[in-house]
Amino acid sequence: MVILRDIVLSAFPEYPRRKDFNLGTNCVSSLFLYELGKIETSGIKKIIVQVCDYETKRIEMMDDVCRVSLTYDFDLHWKLSRVERKRLMLTKLVEGVLVVCDEFQIDKQHVIETFERLVITDLHYCRKWGKPIRSPDRKRYAQVKYIYDIDLVTISVFTWHKGEEQQALENKLVSTMPHEIKFVPLLGKLAWRDDKTICLHPKKRGLDDICVNV
Repeated sequence: MVILRDIVLSAFPEYPRRKDFNLGTNCVSSLFLYELGKIETSGIKKIIVQVCDYETKRIEMMDDVCRVSLTYDFDLHWKLSRVERKRLMLTKLVEGVLVVCDEFQIDKQHVIETFERLVITDLHYCRKWGKPIRSPDRKRYAQVKYIYDIDLVTISVFTWHKGEEQQALENKLVSTMPHEIKFVPLLGKLAWRDDKTICLHPKKRGLDDICVNV
């Protein structure tokens, strides 16, 4: 059984603002893949939806990676608000995934349902990381959350008293570029240093602890 592991929305190589565009797509593709869950494919582990400013609709296979090229309105993209830009990217991303589903006889019902559920939201991507941990004095809990947006990822620690999670206070720990290679190495172990200080110990060795008073 082969499961789809990654979905990418990427501008064609010659596009002048390719780097900016690609960074801005990460939050949308990551959110969609997370909400999509496990999808069985016919040997495809990654789908690259490559968008172009010229008319095209082409499918290419590279081992277990499938790339589908589609036309995209870049001028409209940069004129839209952040939320509408995310919706446009999501729409094109899913269009490409559905092309692949049709080509390789992959069940697309869950793809469609996930898209319909997400596209009517503001596509705000906030995820919890790890389990809540209790302070040394046993009075408060803390948990890491990160917000994945078009231009940056913000990692914060939220603290609350028992039974009051809805009133949790947010303390920012760090911000990074919007890419997993930048923020995932920071998502290590959260620990209280004392009753008023909490630290995030990065997963990657050599990186400094990130501490904040809460």
